[in-house]
Amino acid sequence: MAREKDGFREQLERLDEKFPEQETLKYNDIGQLLGYSQSTAKRKWKPFYNPKCGGVSKVRIAQELCAVGKS
Repeated sequence: MAREKDGFREQLERLDEKFPEQETLKYNDIGQLLGYSQSTAKRKWKPFYNPKCGGVSKVRIAQELCAVGKS
């Protein structure tokens, strides 16, 4: 089983606080959260969009935010 990245739980808790009733976020929500436009959010997060649930899951967003800046 894969290990969680450092900061994953904190990112997920932050997302749960800001969007308590949602399991997935739409591009507008992601843009609002990260401070960029809906079109920029769509361009950056389109590979992670799940059409079955209508957005990007908060778990995926937390994983990707933890991966930023680490190589």
